[in-house]
Amino acid sequence: MSTAKMDILVGLQWGDEGKGKFIDHICPEYDIVARFNGGANAGHTIFWEDKKITLKLLPSGIFYPHIQNVIGTGTVVNPGQLKNEIEQLAFTCPELTFKERLFISKKAHLVLPTDKYRDSYFEHSDDYRTIGTTKNGIGCAYANKFLRHGFRVADIYTDGFTDEVEKVMHKAYLKLVENGQEMIDFNAMMNEFLKDIAYLKQLSIIDTELFLNTSLKTDELRTKGNEFGSNTGRPRRIGWLDLPALRYAVMLNGITRLIMTKADVLNGMDSVDLCEQYEVNGELQEIATVDDTFCTALPKWKTFEGWRYDFSTITSEQELPRELRTYITFLSDQLEVPLSYLSIGPKRKDIIALECCR
Repeated sequence: MSTAKMDILVGLQWGDEGKGKFIDHICPEYDIVARFNGGANAGHTIFWEDKKITLKLLPSGIFYPHIQNVIGTGTVVNPGQLKNEIEQLAFTCPELTFKERLFISKKAHLVLPTDKYRDSYFEHSDDYRTIGTTKNGIGCAYANKFLRHGFRVADIYTDGFTDEVEKVMHKAYLKLVENGQEMIDFNAMMNEFLKDIAYLKQLSIIDTELFLNTSLKTDELRTKGNEFGSNTGRPRRIGWLDLPALRYAVMLNGITRLIMTKADVLNGMDSVDLCEQYEVNGELQEIATVDDTFCTALPKWKTFEGWRYDFSTITSEQELPRELRTYITFLSDQLEVPLSYLSIGPKRKDIIALECCR
């Protein structure tokens, strides 16, 4: 009996690492691509036939005709967002046939319209600590899930679904009005949601802080690397690589191979820093802590010589600048995990397979 191959790709630096691009890159090797958690707060930007496309709920394998794409049990699905994304992709890429290759888990939970309003209320209320969500209702949907108040995709097929969801949404609506939320046309919101649910029924349903230092030109790198949210357009927080935090993430997730992105963004800098250790209460630590002592940690910096090179001419690992190869080798040695790929630009082809650090 043959054993099926399953690989899991996770981000190790609090999001926006370039996961979508590399899933797109390795897709030809796989038959199924699945999203296992998250919702429409995530934005994966892919360049397909010179068209820039941002996916929020759809898996990145959607562009490959042999791949089945799964929105899995751990996700939270906004029916309206999914409908818009499918229709937009069909309009942008009319030659792409994908609906029959898209499957949604019955156990995935729904994001209700009132979840988005509640999310926005929490972000603006003085009674709650603002954490900077995308206001897509993701946290509220997961809260409903774990409090067992939520609705799953399977529920849309039950006879009493419309009455039940209207009751829950109206209760949330009254609470929002009570708390001073701007007036919402509940009936219009409810009718639009039910239209989105009807569309959903047509689809295939299956059962931290960053350390900065003054040498980092954040505005320049943010612009150069297009570090703005795919959904919100907000500037992302950026900082030098935090090696202890990365080491902890590698250990926690059992990582067997690493991918490095944004080498082109650092191109042209005189020096490149990374946080090699933390100093906590006068003692050095080489792995991130998960208690309150992290708040008092001071970064210990290691500085590398920067690299300057025309990445558009590079086609193999041997052509990479010496300074970049030194940096890559250091990371692989410190993390005790091989680096398999290096991204040197935003295009699909701008990926170099690495042999030196495997």
